[in-house]
Amino acid sequence: MLPSWLVRLARKKALQPLHIRLHRAAKVGMNYWGGAEVAGSGERWALKHAAAKLHDVQHPVVFDVGANNGDFTQAALVAFPRAVLVHAFEPSPTAARTFLETVGNDPLGEAPSLRVQ
Repeated sequence: MLPSWLVRLARKKALQPLHIRLHRAAKVGMNYWGGAEVAGSGERWALKHAAAKLHDVQHPVVFDVGANNGDFTQAALVAFPRAVLVHAFEPSPTAARTFLETVGNDPLGEAPSLRVQ
């Protein structure tokens, strides 16, 4: 346990920018940085790699668990240009509404390309 004087010091509001920078540096060191952003997380590369490996599969299935605003689903639809079935799950009603506004129920007009739950 940390000494109480150190805890009081660490809780100073003036040190919050330092804590934020240290937190970001720690996430980079653990390979977590950018995990919330499809563009910077390596997920697009992983989807393209999977699409190349599954090129003979007629209807590949992708799960987007914690679909948030639909960035991963959109990346999956781009990586698998033929009929891919995306199952998207988002427990937050607010985020689910944003997802549907961003992606829609059938973004390619080729149902059943996307199943939203």
